[in-house]
Amino acid sequence: MKKKIIQKKLKNSVQRKLEISKLSFLKRLFYYPTMFWLTITCFLLKRFKLTKLISVKTFFGEKMIVVLPEAVSSDIYRFGFIESNVAQAIINYVSEKDKVIDIGAHFGLFTLLMSEIVGNEGEVHSFEPIPSTFSILSENVSNKKFIKANLKAVWKENKQIILNDYGISFSAFNSIKGSRSSEIKGQKLKNIITSKAIKLDDYIKERNIKPSFIKIDAESAEYEVLEGMSFILNKIKPVICIELGDLEVEGAKKSIEVVKYLLSYGYEPLEFKENKFVKHKIKKNYSYTNLLFISRRSNL
Repeated sequence: MKKKIIQKKLKNSVQRKLEISKLSFLKRLFYYPTMFWLTITCFLLKRFKLTKLISVKTFFGEKMIVVLPEAVSSDIYRFGFIESNVAQAIINYVSEKDKVIDIGAHFGLFTLLMSEIVGNEGEVHSFEPIPSTFSILSENVSNKKFIKANLKAVWKENKQIILNDYGISFSAFNSIKGSRSSEIKGQKLKNIITSKAIKLDDYIKERNIKPSFIKIDAESAEYEVLEGMSFILNKIKPVICIELGDLEVEGAKKSIEVVKYLLSYGYEPLEFKENKFVKHKIKKNYSYTNLLFISRRSNL
């Protein structure tokens, strides 16, 4: 019942965003003045290189802290969600009492959505390697004891790695590789940090976790994350929701290589289309998207 309610709330939020996007500027200004002032606020914050922490409500009713003028935060403020296909994957394939993993949790929207579904008897393990981003994630999940937030990167081996930190306003694009954001390319980095990276195989073995669902958003390092998951992909076969996109990031594997890697472990790709997950037709090149991969041996 809870999942049906969450599903309906997401559908309403997506429909609201669609309806608002069709309105003329004047109608949006008249009917949704708070959105106009949000746009002005974000413009001024960017202009003067300032940030503002603000509490917003997600589409499923949970409050969380976000940072303006950061792009992901602005969308959550306006509509209560981002990446509806990822949210749909979580709603459809995560269940009560599940143990799930969020790699690249950012400020925690999907971590909180997972926690809403798995409940107090489930577990959510989240990973965010940038300290400034992690501090906000930690605050957002601090009242949920069944969420374990990790200040670590997930990688193909256990080692110290160097990460690009573009600042809290561009925190969604922090990465071990270059940035996919046109706003950042060519700009001087705000910071370069050293982070502890781990293999996910080792993490789950140490804690005796058998995850049923793993979300991966590693800013063009998804292939390397998967390389550290051979035991998980071979033996546990969780559902995988993964970000793809051939976005001209130097050193990044082509998305088709990520797809082929999961195919080699007996997975098949699905995409969310016309309000349901359907078989995905594999492409040579991908624009930005998220796909769902399910083991052919799975009973889901």
